[in-house]
Amino acid sequence: MDKAKSKFGSRQISQNVSLAVQELLNHENRKSVTVFMPRNNEAKFRVRAARVSEVDKRVGYEEFRVTIGRPNYEEREFLKLCRKAKTQPRKISVI
Repeated sequence: MDKAKSKFGSRQISQNVSLAVQELLNHENRKSVTVFMPRNNEAKFRVRAARVSEVDKRVGYEEFRVTIGRPNYEEREFLKLCRKAKTQPRKISVI
């Protein structure tokens, strides 16, 4: 997390974490949301929020797993395709 704070402000990280979690809360059918954080016109950092368990209204709470770090191989390939198509990278997984 210290490296993340040095490259990106903690405010930007917390905004992207809240954006990812809000996206999951607003849409129950989404399993995970990945937010890429651009720096110098390249996304070198990402925030991923994923549901730990299925949505159950009886329980009254939901669990999420939030990971912050560099994109993995699959995400780097996705970013290359986005750069080639000149579009903003957005990744939402519905399973």
